[in-house]
Amino acid sequence: MPTFKLKATGKNFLSIKATKKFVSLYIFQDKGGDSVQQEIIFDTFKDYAPSTGGGGQMITVRFDYKKDLPEQLLKDFIQFQVKAVTEK
Repeated sequence: MPTFKLKATGKNFLSIKATKKFVSLYIFQDKGGDSVQQEIIFDTFKDYAPSTGGGGQMITVRFDYKKDLPEQLLKDFIQFQVKAVTEK
């Protein structure tokens, strides 16, 4: 499962995994997570079944193979997330 780290923090940032029915995006958060950041993520991906896991340190978003990936949404989100994480 490819995992991307940010050089600025040295921490895991995103992972991507393909399963039988979905492509899953795993969004890593600091321990305990930022509730405002988590709300933004859940709102951004509300149509893609977001859920938490890993003791609240990870948010999983599932994209169905039968639908096109929302490329622009993903690009915008990744840019937003990088900025949010590196400005802490």
